[in-house]
Amino acid sequence: MIVEEILRAIGDRQLSVRSLDPERAIAIRRRVCDHHGWDQASWPLWETNRFPTSVQDSDAWKVIGGFVGERKCLLFLNPEDGSEVFEIDSGATLTALLGETSGFELYVTDEGAGYLICFNHHDVLLGAGDATDWILRTFPAARHRGGGDGGG
Repeated sequence: MIVEEILRAIGDRQLSVRSLDPERAIAIRRRVCDHHGWDQASWPLWETNRFPTSVQDSDAWKVIGGFVGERKCLLFLNPEDGSEVFEIDSGATLTALLGETSGFELYVTDEGAGYLICFNHHDVLLGAGDATDWILRTFPAARHRGGGDGGG
């Protein structure tokens, strides 16, 4: 259902987004888990309480694109919501896509999994890796758990 909504938004807005082939999608999820120290069976990842930074803000999804900037990013969901991983050409395109969809739990990363951002159904934005300091700078109310980037 969520994937269909994403695909509809991509088509309606003619966004520069493509769905990765299944093997690459699996590899991305594995890389994210390995890089940040999560068990690959620990979905949804945000429930592990291992993200070092978080902030509750219902509009926080709107600024994820600002972090991404002009770089490509990868958008994916909890596995029960869809196995697809979407490659998005920029943060502006990510923001446009999310603005055309209803709220859902999402994860955003880069090809190397250097950062991981999650926005969940509790309106909590969570960050690990390179997104950790960005969340702390962007949101004065953000909390930091300490302990590095969320890895093992």
